[in-house]
Amino acid sequence: YTMFGPDNLAMVQELGIIPRSVDYMFRLLNEGKNIVKYQISLSICEVYKEMLRDLLITDKKNRKRLEILSAGKDVTVKNLTERQCENVGDILQHIVMAQANRAKHTTDFIGHDSSRSHCVVMISVTQRLLDDTIKFSKLNFGDLAGSEL
Repeated sequence: YTMFGPDNLAMVQELGIIPRSVDYMFRLLNEGKNIVKYQISLSICEVYKEMLRDLLITDKKNRKRLEILSAGKDVTVKNLTERQCENVGDILQHIVMAQANRAKHTTDFIGHDSSRSHCVVMISVTQRLLDDTIKFSKLNFGDLAGSEL
């Protein structure tokens, strides 16, 4: 709940860290005086029972095996889907779909579903500045599995 907020993201006053951060990021990018152009991409995966799963792929037949690759300080996930996003709504729509795809289990704790998986949301930002400089940034958010039993 802290990371995402309510399931349907409808209650603006209760939005979690990720939706609020995404909104803030787009505001800064749109107000940036020296930013000529920017591009945003989103990837979301879960770690469940020591396996990685792409949460942006709904068709199980089209899922590819994900692999974590590391070279020095760089860590990437091979075969992970990357979706281009134009605005806050695009990202939130993908997040809602990804949340629905997570492994969940009903708990006795207030009778709600609790995620049984860790979720990693990766947002990549590429900016072209007035002086033709290209900046690349990556935001990574981790939502840990629920611990209520």
